[in-house]
Amino acid sequence: MKKILYATALGVLALFLSACGGEEPEAVQPDSYSMTEDYVLSLQVGNTTGLLSGVLEDESQVRGVEVTLSAPPVVVDEVFYFPLEDVVEILGGTCEIQLDLARVELFGDTTLYQIGEPVILVNGESRKVEPDRPAFREEYVPIPAQQGAPRWIDDVFYVSNGFYVEDGVGFFADQYPEKDMIVLNHQLWDEITVEGISAAEGTMLPELPKEVTKGFRKTRTIPGEADGWYDFDVYQRPGMELYVMNVRPEYEGKGYGYDDEVCAILVTESGIPTARGLQVGDPESRLDLLYGNLEHPLNLAFHLIVEVEDGKVAWYALYNRNWLVETNPHLP
Repeated sequence: MKKILYATALGVLALFLSACGGEEPEAVQPDSYSMTEDYVLSLQVGNTTGLLSGVLEDESQVRGVEVTLSAPPVVVDEVFYFPLEDVVEILGGTCEIQLDLARVELFGDTTLYQIGEPVILVNGESRKVEPDRPAFREEYVPIPAQQGAPRWIDDVFYVSNGFYVEDGVGFFADQYPEKDMIVLNHQLWDEITVEGISAAEGTMLPELPKEVTKGFRKTRTIPGEADGWYDFDVYQRPGMELYVMNVRPEYEGKGYGYDDEVCAILVTESGIPTARGLQVGDPESRLDLLYGNLEHPLNLAFHLIVEVEDGKVAWYALYNRNWLVETNPHLP
């Protein structure tokens, strides 16, 4: 029976693709965005408001903007589902639904979904969906792909957050059980960049554009580990500090390559947002919606530290592995 359903699904999907191929997709709604695949979208069970961050096709950015769904995400049979058409249009694609089939144009791909089938058609090729894990369980327990197949819920076409295939076509999400939340993503590649300055390894302070470093002044030096090769110079301007690696005099000229590398960025004032739109002074609830649990092993923002005081963000810092948070806790 399983093989019959599989073949039937492909046949119906192929006919649908042929029937829709010559039609013009509906125009993207004014409150939608022409996103690139560099995005994150936070969704919560029962909440019709999501938060979107990412890069637009014109290379500008949206940072933690509120977007509205016509129906809320739900959990059914231990699977997290969201309304397909809403999410596709928010990201700048189009979704056409006829009978039990949905035709999606998004990020240059044409994908067909069918109610009840764990098979999608991507640019004419059939792809079987990988099994997902139950929503909001800490342990990974695979469940059948059939259990997460598209379904109608209150006359809305829903797909699951695990409805993806091995090469990344479809939707993938990190889960945050303590918030009943998922973050759909294709990853933000500038998660550790602020005001044009990156904390990624290899960012050398002298190589940054002058307009980016304008206003920074060296204020102090923090000693590194006693038996280490580096100290850390601190450059400061209002609201920001840069922690820059400095080879100790006795090791200069001996090939230690991290000299002048920016290894941490501290932000202490409002008006300087992260890639997802978090700012000093934001309520802790916004931090939760933008990032979930920062200590979660799958969190894409694992190089972010946030200090919360009295329910608000007091400061945040971005860093790379050379900062060695455990041994250099010199942030405020």
